[in-house]
Amino acid sequence: GDAVHLREIFGRMGCTDKEIVALSGAHSVGRCRKERSGYDGAWTDDPQKFDNSYFKKLIEVHQAGKAAEGQLMLPSDLALMDDPVFAAQVRIYAESEETFSADFAAAFSKLQEFGMETTGVQDLARKLLKELLAEKKCGPILIRLSWHDAGTWNASDKTGGAHACMRHQTGEAGFAANNGLDIARGLLQPICDQVKGKMTVADLWSLAAVVAVESMGGPVVPWRPGRRDAEPGEAVAEGRHPKAEGDAVHLREIFGRMGCTDKEIVALSGAHSVGRCRKERSGYDGAWTDDPQKFDNSYFKKLIEVHQAGKAAEGQLMLPSDLALMDDPVFAAQVRIYAESEETFSADFAAAFSKLQEFGMETTGVQDLARKLLKELLAEKKCGPILIRLSWHDAGTWNASDKTGGAHACMRHQTGEAGFAANNGLDIARGLLQPICDQVKGKMTVADLWSLAAVVAVESMGGPVVPWRPGRRDAEPGEAVAEGRHPKAEGDAVHLR
Repeated sequence: GDAVHLREIFGRMGCTDKEIVALSGAHSVGRCRKERSGYDGAWTDDPQKFDNSYFKKLIEVHQAGKAAEGQLMLPSDLALMDDPVFAAQVRIYAESEETFSADFAAAFSKLQEFGMETTGVQDLARKLLKELLAEKKCGPILIRLSWHDAGTWNASDKTGGAHACMRHQTGEAGFAANNGLDIARGLLQPICDQVKGKMTVADLWSLAAVVAVESMGGPVVPWRPGRRDAEPGEAVAEGRHPKAEGDAVHLREIFGRMGCTDKEIVALSGAHSVGRCRKERSGYDGAWTDDPQKFDNSYFKKLIEVHQAGKAAEGQLMLPSDLALMDDPVFAAQVRIYAESEETFSADFAAAFSKLQEFGMETTGVQDLARKLLKELLAEKKCGPILIRLSWHDAGTWNASDKTGGAHACMRHQTGEAGFAANNGLDIARGLLQPICDQVKGKMTVADLWSLAAVVAVESMGGPVVPWRPGRRDAEPGEAVAEGRHPKAEGDAVHLR
């Protein structure tokens, strides 16, 4: 096969060439079995480890002309190397696991949302937030609002956290560290009014920061709802936020109280790539970077530059707490890593910021129960690859032009898609998940559970955190699509597109 088939199949779903290659990287785990597909063998040396080894192995097999004994590359895999556009992307991923992880997470999240209705409160909130950000260019202050809301967390006594306590006029709203955040609250109030009763204020503030990061070119931050709004009496005492004059000891004290590692401290400091200090609020004035509306790794480059020069350029600044990162050997080493690799910074920031934003969240919801049960299943059965394949083949029926197919768990019916040749063996995956389906019945759709199972599987095998949200409906038997929408093992690159 060649590239014709690949572009045909993935193009029907609305995938780009880069997404085709990124999604092909799921072959880093699992194996083919002769009784299911006619092929036998694993793509990589460790079929339970999710990394970029598939791309390295693909290049190796392409150059050698054959796979090693016990391993394989399908014609549709090798088709990636026969197409110059695909081959160039394969080499990028073979060289950088961070780049692959970030691109796979985004592409797999997109795949898993094929066919999702976009009428929920989260979609409305995202739409309104994007409009606000486009009009007001207020991303930095929305990030600061969420940061200062969640950053009161104390992991030892479980107080503080992302509970929108600043919405009350007393308590945290009056902290010196929160000067000026009344502006952010005011900007968000009209959206709060529109989603009142359907989304907590704490969830909206948190989501606003996530959308702000993305809108300024930053990474997709994994996000889920579930934050409750605090009462006035739950305000914590002042002094839990980092001080501008703080040294490395102070930073570890403040972030350590929340449960953050050294790497997370440096990653979260990278939020200073956007925004600026204002004298009337903090006593300091200036921006950290040349473009305070662009979320990238320029803060770390600028920090190294200022540290070496001994001062910041006119109109810019580095706080004592920023420079403290360069005075500590562990922090400084991480700063240099992020200055050299925006991909590494983006991945680490997304994970750290997602963790920060969940400080204080109760973990009693159905999603948390499902994640717990899925982790236990994966640890016991080592079934990650087949759970990924189940979700992939469920969502991969999507046709973007007529809006049919998609992630609707149509395979749960005994007729139709369950009998497709491409889905041979997936009854095993469905059987493994059925006890969990039974436990969350009525609270989570089967389609959402299958999708979440794949996300947890990727993470459990060392892969990236894939952004995920609920909202998939379960299809009726009559909604099954015709056979032939999945990639063929013999497919060429045009077929994939």
